[in-house]
Formats: sequence, C-alpha cells, structure tokens
Amino acid sequence: MRKVRLGSDPLALYVHVPFCVTRCYFCDFVTVVGKSVTPELIDRYARALNTELDLYAEDSAFGAAPFETAQLGGGTPTMLSPHQLEDVLARMRHYLRGNPDAEILVEGFPTSVTPDKLEVLRAAGNIKFNMGVQTFNDEVLEAVGRRHEREDAMRAITQSKEAGLPSVGIDLIYGLPGGGTDVIAADVRTALDFEVDHIALYPLWVYPQTRLNSLIETGRRSGTEFLERQEQLLVADSMLRAAGYERYTSFHYSRGPEHHHQYGLWQMRGRDWLGVGQAAASQLNDVVYENDRNINRYMALADTGAETAVTADHLDHRARMVRHFSYGIRERRYSLHAFEARFGSSPHDVFGPEIEWMVAEKLVDATADHLELTLQGVLRLGDIEEALAPADHSVAEAGTCCG
Repeated sequence: MRKVRLGSDPLALYVHVPFCVTRCYFCDFVTVVGKSVTPELIDRYARALNTELDLYAEDSAFGAAPFETAQLGGGTPTMLSPHQLEDVLARMRHYLRGNPDAEILVEGFPTSVTPDKLEVLRAAGNIKFNMGVQTFNDEVLEAVGRRHEREDAMRAITQSKEAGLPSVGIDLIYGLPGGGTDVIAADVRTALDFEVDHIALYPLWVYPQTRLNSLIETGRRSGTEFLERQEQLLVADSMLRAAGYERYTSFHYSRGPEHHHQYGLWQMRGRDWLGVGQAAASQLNDVVYENDRNINRYMALADTGAETAVTADHLDHRARMVRHFSYGIRERRYSLHAFEARFGSSPHDVFGPEIEWMVAEKLVDATADHLELTLQGVLRLGDIEEALAPADHSVAEAGTCCG
C-alpha cells in the first residue's frame, strides 16, 4: 500500500521536469544539468514520470479526489520533445478529468521553445505558458550564467503569442549583478512592448550553496544592497501599475484576472497538492512528502511501481498555522477571517507580537479584515518567514525553478 494517500478534498497537481542545459549561478533548485542530460535520460525520465502519474490514477481514492489546477515545472519542461510533452500533458489533463477549461501552468526556457512544442501546448487546452527570461540585458545574463540571449527571449515571446496560447508570461529578476535601476526599467519596457499577459517580478535571492554566492564572496560579482533593490522594485512596480497591470500577489502582475496563475494562488491559500517527479513535494492531509532527490533512484522506484516519496513530515497544529500564514501573506490581501475559520483562532491571537512588529516596520498594511504586504514587506519576506517559523518547520514552496 502506498504511503502517500489521496483524500476527497480538492487538490492541485505539480509535475517536475528537472532538466536544464546548465545551472544558473543563482539556482538552488533540484535540477539535472550538463553532459549527463542526454536524450536517453530524458526519455527514461519521461517514462518514469508517466508511470508515477498512472499509478496515482489507479489509486482507489483517485475518483474522489477532484484535481482543479496543475503546474508542469522544473527545471525546464520545454526540454521535453513534442511527443514527450504531449504525453505528460495528456496524463495531467486526465487528472483534471479531461476538463479543457482547467488551467495547466507550463514553464519554459527561451532556447528550448519551438513552434512544434507551442502547437502541443495550444492543443492541450487552457495552457498558461510562462518563460524564465530574468532580464533582456545580455551582459547581466552572462554575469549570472544564463544560457540564452535577449534575442532568444524576444523570439520565444513572439512565437508564443503567435501560437495563440491563451496566456503568455515571463519572469524578471531585479537585483542581479550589474543590473541597476536602468536595467530593470528597460526590462519592464520591453515586456510592456510585447504586451505579455503576466509578469513575475522577483528579487534576487542569493542562497549559500550557489555559485553566485561564492562569486560575490570572492569579489568576482557585485551584490546589490537593500536600498538598491528597493529602488528597483519601486520603479518597476510603478511602471507596471501605470501600464494597467494588477499586482495580485507579492511577486505577480497580470493584465487581468483571467491571466492569474491559479496554481500559485492554490498554494498561497493553504490548499493541498500532489507532487510527481524527482524531488517533488506533496502536501496531503497535514503531511508534507518529498520524492527521492536522486534522479536514478527516483526512476528506479517509479519504474517498478514502488513508493517514490522517501520523507514524510507530519505537521502539528502550530506548524500548519505557520505554513498557512507564511504562504497566505504572499497573496495581495490575506484574509484574517479565513485563518480564523480554519484554525479557530485569529492570527492576532497566534502571531500577535510578529504582526505588531510587521506593522511597526511597515512591512504590512493592516485592517480589521486583512493584511497586505507593502513593497517593503515584499523585499523582507525572508525576515517575516524567519520571525514566524520555528527552526524545525521552515516554509518551503513546492514551486518551480525559473526556467
């Protein structure tokens, strides 16, 4: 019997494709890169992924578990061939009961976006396609080890829009080495010129084990100070709002509600999801599972129909509240009533001193009904999470790399 069990509550589905041409200097995600990424390895992984998807679909509880939204993330899902991409999306659509109106968010990388893959996405029904561009500045791209150029990104955006996809979005990062306010302003202007439907605007996080951290520590790359990142965010946010984009989460802007990424909102609202693939996390019935982080072990387990989840963290009541609050304040407005309805206590009863500190530091605007992160709070989200989360229950997203 499988340890990971589906319940009857609505779920989201996350499917992980770990492959990248190379590892960006700031990347801290579980990916497989370089010469080890062969067509044979990708093919074997795609088959293992489909096997794991099929196994859950055979679960006796599958019929009672309504899946409402999904994400195909990575890594780089567009490194799959058109046939592999079609196969995985068909299985994901099966989880969504074949409903073409249910959204699947698909991540991509500019150099692996091709017309035939875009046609697969178009034919799969309600696909929201999102590309990791990060910046349109070639010098900054080179400084952080990105293996694409400005022209690659512009071509991929043009082809995606011409393919007739219902929603095309990009990621941008501010605070990159060599990328001042003029660079992020130029990046936003370019995105606006292309009329992309969705923009994820992230600050650069420099994680300890990354190459970028080493480069900064040894003086080979320059880090950006808080006030520099603050200025860059203020400029970019002002430009996007002036152009009619709505900031609907801490990091996400869209041209309208129809372009909101539902998978991200699902997690921010503290709802359960099933993760499939190497190192994929699941949150089900107050337990957080993680699949094997080694690709060969993962494939061997999946191929034989064995359990792919190798860890299970049972969340106690406090940890569940921390997780809900920490995820939830990333949404534009966090409902205090929703928290109380779920846990039987108000956030002020549970996190009173932390909320007082957040208000005093001008990290949130507070009303009787909700909390809303300020732009200052967006920049200091890591400080907020550290204040909220006990050391043994850090908040980790089952999200995606930047593509």
